[in-house]
Amino acid sequence: MILVTGAGGFIGSHVVEELLKRGKKVRAFVHYSSRDIMGNLRFIDKHLLGNLEVFAGDLLYLDEVIKAMEHVDAVVHLAARISVKYSYQSAAETMLSNVKMAANVFEAAKIMGIENVVYVSSSEVYGTPKEIPITTHTPKNAQSPYAASKVATDELAKSYALSFNMNIKIARPFNTFGERQSLRAVIPWILYQLLTDEKDTIEIGNMHTKRDFIYVKDTSNFIIKMLELEEFTEVNFPRGRPYSIKEIIEIAKKITGIDKKVVIKKERIRPKGSEVEVLTGDIEETFKLIGLKPKVGIEEGLHKVAEWIKNNKKNLKMEHSLL
Repeated sequence: MILVTGAGGFIGSHVVEELLKRGKKVRAFVHYSSRDIMGNLRFIDKHLLGNLEVFAGDLLYLDEVIKAMEHVDAVVHLAARISVKYSYQSAAETMLSNVKMAANVFEAAKIMGIENVVYVSSSEVYGTPKEIPITTHTPKNAQSPYAASKVATDELAKSYALSFNMNIKIARPFNTFGERQSLRAVIPWILYQLLTDEKDTIEIGNMHTKRDFIYVKDTSNFIIKMLELEEFTEVNFPRGRPYSIKEIIEIAKKITGIDKKVVIKKERIRPKGSEVEVLTGDIEETFKLIGLKPKVGIEEGLHKVAEWIKNNKKNLKMEHSLL
């Protein structure tokens, strides 16, 4: 049995789905709510659900995490307060929640004797690097409260691995995109605006920042591969090619065959000192560490997201109204 926290989220649901496809038994830890707790798990093929167990709880309570780890062999910890923008508004809550949730996962794993833990971090920990491509040896430079929470949790993961001889690994995806992603993320936001008639413009923030976008199925495969590693390891998951937001918009226009005017919205731009100008990683280092490379290119991935948006406009319109 593999426990996946944040299982109802974007990446989490894809990790759960891929594990089920491989015949693994999965316990999906979702945040308890009086509303729909399944989140993106509802999109998984019903034929795969025989090996899925859903556990609704709160990772901020250690006793609940311990209970969720009964009869578990390995853990993938994805749950986090993930929004950089939200971390500006609630810096302390972001820090305390992300570190506390991870601390409870590591402590519960120690108590339950589960050594195999994959903790999913973020490329945001590097900030704007002095040299590119980024490797696991690049100094960390948190430029947002969210990034700081991830740096702190990285160090906590390492300390548990070294102090208690636990097999904890740090998986560090770069900018993952794909089906089921929230409109708060830049790629689905661009495509949603192109594919709906709500406005005749594309509203965006900084167009010149560059990101290393990796398709979600590749990220999921990387995370699952790390379950095979037998000692503390940090692995970055880039695609190895940065794209500016301007370039992404042009590719999106080409794919959809739709052209709209771009409007810069100041409220979508990060504070000057917090903006990460470029993130791109060394895919050759990743290959040396885990023997995998990404399979899906940016255009193919954008095609998949565009089709997803076309087929889910009703749900996305509701989400858009809540943003």
